[in-house]
Amino acid sequence: MTLAHIAVTVGLVSTLMAAPSAAQSPLAAALNLYAAASYDEALAAFDDARKAQPTGDDLVSIERHRLLCLVALGRTAAANDVVAGLLDARPDFVLTPGEASPRVRAVFESARARVLPELVRRRYAEAKRAFDAGDLSVAHDEFARVSALLADPTVSSHDPASADLLVLATGFQQLSASALERARASKDLETVQAAMRVMAAPVRSAATAPVSPVVDSPGFTPLGIFTYDWRDTDVAPPVAVAQPMSGWWGSMGEPAANTQLGAIEVVVDESGAVTDARVYRSVNRVYDKVLLESVKQWRYRPATKDGRPVKYRRVTGVVSGR
Repeated sequence: MTLAHIAVTVGLVSTLMAAPSAAQSPLAAALNLYAAASYDEALAAFDDARKAQPTGDDLVSIERHRLLCLVALGRTAAANDVVAGLLDARPDFVLTPGEASPRVRAVFESARARVLPELVRRRYAEAKRAFDAGDLSVAHDEFARVSALLADPTVSSHDPASADLLVLATGFQQLSASALERARASKDLETVQAAMRVMAAPVRSAATAPVSPVVDSPGFTPLGIFTYDWRDTDVAPPVAVAQPMSGWWGSMGEPAANTQLGAIEVVVDESGAVTDARVYRSVNRVYDKVLLESVKQWRYRPATKDGRPVKYRRVTGVVSGR
């Protein structure tokens, strides 16, 4: 074989070897550079892969490998930013011992502890907005995700209020599920009633029978199934109209004016009446009994949301007067 033949053969082999590389996707090319420990080049390639706006597993893979590259290069601050983006795309993401070294996992866990509590609160706010807008299916799923995240020890250990938020998220999730069931039942009932009306209607010829327009049932409005409170800043709280105190004071006798009688938590309905009450802060049992008996007579101007009366839970301190 002549040198010319050898040169041609080598060139042909080189061309054949380069072809698969040229056909690689940007993500595959970046992963190959990472596997070769070419971290700077891999980061540039991952940036190119992000330009395609990947989603799902591809996005998670890109962000995870960017994190690994940055930690390997000692760029911890940039690695923390990547963790924030990664958790925003997949809040339940974790790094297992088999996926990363202890050094990488330490950076990840430290950043996760800072980012996750605030991310959970943001997701809760988004779920609440969906609930208020009547988008119950989205709200139900989002509250379920928030509840799962709030059960994570990382959140509970870095956010003392997470237990209260979990109660709220679970409650909204249950309310959404109940409301969806009611909406479905109402839809089914309307379908049956419409069918019965068709069957009961007089028979007409096909040529003259009018076509009934399809009318969607009104969207479900969740205002009537939830009790709001001071955390709902878009709700105007109820205003007391009458709060008479009456009852048998026992051997203590009626208290002097300006005596602290404790505090009571009440639920004021859409008509301004108190539908539920419990002693929030007790002074003594006699006062507790009088408060619970008297509160049945209290009247309020009801709370309103978007101009509509709604249920509202509030705590009221009680002081005796003459």
